[in-house]
Amino acid sequence: MTAVSIVADTHCINLLLHIPLKSAKRHFTLFKIITFSTLVSFDKFAQYIVDYSYFGLQISQRAYLIPTETDYSLCKSGSNTMFPANAPMYSAQTMTCLSSLFFHSTNTHRVCRRKLLLQHLTPTPQHHGNIWIFHFLTRHQISLRCPDTKDQIHRTITLY
Repeated sequence: MTAVSIVADTHCINLLLHIPLKSAKRHFTLFKIITFSTLVSFDKFAQYIVDYSYFGLQISQRAYLIPTETDYSLCKSGSNTMFPANAPMYSAQTMTCLSSLFFHSTNTHRVCRRKLLLQHLTPTPQHHGNIWIFHFLTRHQISLRCPDTKDQIHRTITLY
């Protein structure tokens, strides 16, 4: 309910408006951003450089936010993760490096910084919780063995 008050003295009349803001719950899906190297020529690889590790997309995909590591550390986890409202929200039309990477924009090379890697042939391991991700730059053959099974079965697969 909007309330109007008038405060006056001999010099001026002030009109005070009290307009309550509607509270709204915004639901976002939070993504962890990981960039890997891509082959651009015989022995040269390029990798996008991102300034933030997380990207939050509104369910309707009309808005997004880019929380910092500090913002993420302030989250309250439970069945739903509660996020502090101190990160700016962007319209989906606002192009940032993270949004262009997420939406596969053709302008990504203009918006994002890249680094050039020369003769970079070692796999890139990244640890996320109890999951390890290994990124190989070229086809790579590996042998798998599960240590918890009684059957010591080995499998060889080729990763791309």
